[in-house]
Amino acid sequence: MKNENNTITEEFKKDVEETGLDLKTVRESSGITLKDLFESTRIRISILEAIENEEFHLLPESVYAKTFMKTYAQAVGVDSEKILSRYEKYLEQHKVSREGTVESKSCLSKFYISHRSLPGWILTVLFIIVFVIFLLHPKQKTENVEKEVADKSKTAVIVKEVENQTSILKEAEPQPAVVEKQAEELKTEIEEESSVSQDIANKQNEVVGEAYKMTVEATELVWLNITVDNNPPQEVLLRPGEKIYKEASKGFIIDIGNAGGVNLTFQGESLGSLGKHGQVIHLVLPTDIEH
Repeated sequence: MKNENNTITEEFKKDVEETGLDLKTVRESSGITLKDLFESTRIRISILEAIENEEFHLLPESVYAKTFMKTYAQAVGVDSEKILSRYEKYLEQHKVSREGTVESKSCLSKFYISHRSLPGWILTVLFIIVFVIFLLHPKQKTENVEKEVADKSKTAVIVKEVENQTSILKEAEPQPAVVEKQAEELKTEIEEESSVSQDIANKQNEVVGEAYKMTVEATELVWLNITVDNNPPQEVLLRPGEKIYKEASKGFIIDIGNAGGVNLTFQGESLGSLGKHGQVIHLVLPTDIEH
């Protein structure tokens, strides 16, 4: 029975390739789910669906899109050339660069040339603005520290006043009702000032630095999909020499489209070689976080 099913599947794949490529039908006929395909290829389900539905505009740069298509075809057992042929026609129709870099380099060159021609006085004004912002930033921090010290000093003065009032009340021995009322008023003031001090402490705790730090530097063109803590994932395309820095309180989940073209530093230490050129990998840092 198993041999019959395999024969039927092979005949079905051959018939589909001859009459028209329907990747989703081929995959389902082999009993493979998108989740199974994700587990075996580590390609995100949204990209797998875009390949099946020929929604090529949802794919990343062409160099990575072609790698994903070849991996998909190998996993479901079809000829990758048919998929790539359709993708090439799409690129020609939409005038997309075959390697996805020519147009980007042209844009960068135009940007560089245009900025070299800026008048010197514009650059001078920009420099002055940056300098003023730099001066004001530490001033703001100093004002916050001075305000905190003032609040603490005010609290100390109130405590001293309570002690003085208590001493006066003991010496004068006024009526018990008056003493009780004054004590309650002073107690209320102390509680309010303590609440203010606690709020300051809470705000300071919120500004504490993140627990985990990561830097990714590209030596080749590389595509990244980075998830920080529980935030939505972010797709990034780095060119040679570019880098990205991230901080997290819980950790990172990273998909790298070219493992051999990137240097990754986590908590100040390089992770060394992550894989081969063009290899797609999936990382979780630190390795014990839930995802």
